[in-house]
Amino acid sequence: MRKYLIKSNDEKVKNSIIDCNKKIIEILDFFNIDSVVIEIKVLNYISFKKEFHDYFKYDINSYTTGFIEDDKDMVVVLDYNDYKYTDHRNEKTYDDFIKTIIHEIVHVVHSIACKHNYPANELWEGIAVYLSNQYDFENKNGIGSYYEYGLKIYKYLKENDKEALLNILNVNNK
Repeated sequence: MRKYLIKSNDEKVKNSIIDCNKKIIEILDFFNIDSVVIEIKVLNYISFKKEFHDYFKYDINSYTTGFIEDDKDMVVVLDYNDYKYTDHRNEKTYDDFIKTIIHEIVHVVHSIACKHNYPANELWEGIAVYLSNQYDFENKNGIGSYYEYGLKIYKYLKENDKEALLNILNVNNK
């Protein structure tokens, strides 16, 4: 039985993620992870920029709204109310915000499953886009590189089994 614990400094976000229980279990199932504890830290724009810089040692770009601190199994996201300071200021709904958090949760679980032996960025982002359902691949509804990365994963799984993809994603299934 798969299980997880979500910790967060934002009760609304925590409850929204818990409402995504089925999706979180699907992510754990996909990567064959039995349990995980993930912290979600929601920060205002100034704190978010500082956290990013302190962790990665370079400045954040104008479109980043989430990242992971993989050594802590932590998702760090920009508070939804501060999207106005990013390139996403006019395009993200609260549901999109939650999908961004799910995207970052995929990264945390993938990080655990691959033991920090990350695949190429296209695969790393593609599986996160695909598993978080950020786009409608059935109806070819999306644009941009992240959409393309997710679409490649979607197409790959139409023709190949999950185990083949897990090998490409550097996940040891043994």
